[in-house]
Amino acid sequence: MLRNGNGQEGILISAGRFDAKELGPGETKTFSFVYEVGSVFRGDEYQLELSVIDTQLGESVADKLKFKVAPTGAAPEAGSGVVTVSRNDAPLREAAGEGALIVARAAKGAAFKVTGKMGAFTRVEIENGRTAFVGSGDVTAGGTAPHAQWKPEWQVMPPVLTVTAPTVVAGEAAHLKVKATDDRLVRDAYIRVWNRDAKVPMKKVFYLSNRPDGDRTKLEFEADVPLWPGSNMVQVFARESNEIQSLQTVVVLKRGAGVFAGPASPAEAPGSRPAPTTH
Repeated sequence: MLRNGNGQEGILISAGRFDAKELGPGETKTFSFVYEVGSVFRGDEYQLELSVIDTQLGESVADKLKFKVAPTGAAPEAGSGVVTVSRNDAPLREAAGEGALIVARAAKGAAFKVTGKMGAFTRVEIENGRTAFVGSGDVTAGGTAPHAQWKPEWQVMPPVLTVTAPTVVAGEAAHLKVKATDDRLVRDAYIRVWNRDAKVPMKKVFYLSNRPDGDRTKLEFEADVPLWPGSNMVQVFARESNEIQSLQTVVVLKRGAGVFAGPASPAEAPGSRPAPTTH
């Protein structure tokens, strides 16, 4: 979902919500949001909020995106033909300016169809219906039929989170092993527990801030999480910022009086910890 905030009259979103429906493991889908900055908008910057939500797992990631309104200027000149990228990782920008957001990078030898020119930049088609601006000094005229070779430049990527936890315990706590990595920063991590069977509301039971020195792109730790009889929903969060975070949920069954979970396996014999599994 894409939406604008209060006090931003004039930002008109015509395509702001999409449903991925069935999304298989490892599968990706691309969505193009459509909006316009109307004439009634006042200001030189506006903000949009982008949210990606998994309604089945109850997990989500969101970020606030800020955009500058460019001053009035000349429109791009008409252009045609093909250009070939002459350097590695040539930046493809959203607008014709050195300070414009980089949306992708093109490989040396990639060829693109030209759709226009503006100052020191050439506007090219990187895929059907989608254009970007590349520095005219990074390309040469001519080339074979367009064979675009480019990779997206991600603006937001939540931490990659791995949680190892037992599925059944007989003690008072579950021992978790957590690893979080990010391309920019893992600021902190925390854990919440909820048990509907024992009528225990959601509780924050653990918090850890990343160290101020050293490599802050990763955070690894172990924690003993308190449990209540029955099924415990354990949620592990790793945050890059207040908006950008990852969540992984595991369910741990605490055995107690009146709870039947079948015969104990060798891994659950007295004096041993159940083999950890990842959910």
